[in-house]
Amino acid sequence: MNRKVSDCDIVLELLPLYIEQRTGQESNVFVTEHMEICAECREVFEFMSADWMHEAEADVERSPVENPIRNPIKNSVGNPIEQPMEQPVQMVAPKKWYQYKILWVVAGVLAYAGLMAGLVLYTFLYLMGV
Repeated sequence: MNRKVSDCDIVLELLPLYIEQRTGQESNVFVTEHMEICAECREVFEFMSADWMHEAEADVERSPVENPIRNPIKNSVGNPIEQPMEQPVQMVAPKKWYQYKILWVVAGVLAYAGLMAGLVLYTFLYLMGV
């Protein structure tokens, strides 16, 4: 199964990159010189470049022009979210949150006072010898 790689095989592998102008200088020279000699590779190149240009024109025609100033958030995060969230996030009202905070502080103070009262009572009873 060892098959010698021919120049045509190399050129056919490089053609998509060559059409998009993503090959280096040496590769460009190699592909250009080979296409001057080989009619088959030149035909493939003409077909691929015509097809590629047709796709590029179709993409330009299909893509709508968006104003980046009008929609900066959409353009900054990439693709927009297609579907909205099913259930919105429920926020606790600030006044209610403040009430919960006060309740926790009062409960903490009462727990601390109860602990200290128990400690004092235990110490007092221990010293009395009960």
